This record gives sequence, structure tokens and C-alpha cells, in this order.
Amino acid sequence: MNQFFKKILAFNVMIAAIWAMPSPGNAQEQIIDTGTVVENMTFTDIKGNKINLYEYLAQGYMVVLDLGLTTCTICWHYHTTGLLERVYKKYGPNGSVTPKKIMPIFIECNPNTNRADLNGTGTNTVGDWVTGVSYPVVDLTQEAKTATINKFFKNTTSFSTPTFLVICPDGKLIYSSQGMNADFEEALLTKLMKGRCAMGETLTTSVENVAPATSVTVYPNPVADVAFIHGAGRADMTLFNIEGRFVRSAANAQEISLSGLPHGLYLLHITDKDGHIIKIEKLLKK
Repeated sequence: MNQFFKKILAFNVMIAAIWAMPSPGNAQEQIIDTGTVVENMTFTDIKGNKINLYEYLAQGYMVVLDLGLTTCTICWHYHTTGLLERVYKKYGPNGSVTPKKIMPIFIECNPNTNRADLNGTGTNTVGDWVTGVSYPVVDLTQEAKTATINKFFKNTTSFSTPTFLVICPDGKLIYSSQGMNADFEEALLTKLMKGRCAMGETLTTSVENVAPATSVTVYPNPVADVAFIHGAGRADMTLFNIEGRFVRSAANAQEISLSGLPHGLYLLHITDKDGHIIKIEKLLKK
């Protein structure tokens, strides 16, 4: 690329950065406070895989959410650097450096975006967002977009892209960034992973983070085969062992089976239809 086109590209990136930078009092200041326990979220990625935020956190992952748009030039800049792909290959499920430590997730936030746009062949895109990408890619519906905004932003209906959110295994938001940020790079993510997010506590072992729902009861406890819930109607339930590892789940149900599981102590997360935790119950499997 000759110097003329390099200058044009640099100018376009600068203009895009200025356009996307939030003004005082807007969404940048409306991101939930650092240290806040993030509410659970469930998605289906473009490959049809179910994604449950709390399951990743319970397994000890630091989760990096990349909220972007296929038409966002700054988002495209970050994508073309390969930052999240490198992090995934080094610290993802089969990481070459330290596996099962960081889980990046790209979330396309325009409900009108389709698969062609993600593939780079549609009309609302600046390129191919999926080829060569190993980490999960989610294309939000309008309903899911609204739910996402409500969980990460205060009193706003929109936000600047890209927005990066880093969540530690204890469920707390540790870092957020919007627009062009030179500090958001691999060194920062590994520093967070080895520092604040390496304190040993996972969301499932931090029961005190959840306000008790006294009207919701789980019975019998101890349990031999099936545990039932009362006072919450039908709910989503996720069962973890005492080390915080995912065991099994039941969606839109009033009972969950522990049949065939080893004897011992388990943690049952009960969430409502919006992903809010309404109770965490310690269950003894007899």
C-alpha cells in the first residue's frame, strides 16, 4: 500500500474514532460500575451453540465481551488485528499457553444484521467477521439486544461501539472500554487474568453476591434423585459442583434431576426468564 492510501486509511480511522467517541453524560458514563456483579445472559451463537455466561464464569474463565456492529469501522480495526483470536488460541478451551482462562465473545448488536452481513457479503457490513474466527460469535435479536443493554448500561437505550466488557470468574465487571483505546490489547487482558481475576473465587462459590429470595424454596434437601422448586413458577436451573464446575441444567422447569451424580454437595442456581439470579441453593446429594 503506498503512502497516499495509508494516509487516507489513517484519516478515515481517526474520523470514525471521533464519531464513535461518546460525549459527556452519554453511554460511556452509563456503563454499570466496575465491581458490579453482572447478571446472567444466555445466547445462541451463529453455529447453534448455547452460551451461558455463568457457566463460563463457574468454570474459571475471565469472559471478554466485544459488543460491536458489522458496519463499525473501529470494531473492524480491532477485528483485523486478530486480538481476540490470539487470546482465544492462547487462553481458550484448548489454549496453547494456559487453557480455560479467557473466553472472548463477539456480540453483533444490530437486530437487522443477517448472516450475509457477518460473512461480509451483505449490504450492512465492512467485511467478513467470521472466517478464521474460533471464538463464539452472536447475532442479537431485538429482544436480546434490549436485555443486554439493560444488564450492562444504566438509563440508556443505545451505546457506542465497540464496547469491551471484561468479567472475572466471580461475576464482577472488572474493566470496560468504548471506542478506540490503545490500552485494550493482549497485555492488558493477561494482566487482568493473572491479577484481579486470579483471586480464586468463582461466581458459584460466592453465594453472598446474591440477595436471598426467601419465597423460593428447594426440596427435598438432602436429595436422592430429583429436586423441586417452589415459589418461582417455572425457572431456569443450573447445577454446579462445589468447585464451581458446570454439571447440568434444566430450562423453564420446576425440577432438576440429580440422578446418577456422585454423593456430595452441589450448588443450584435458579434464574428467572430475564436471567436474574433469584436463588442459589446448596444441595446435598445423598
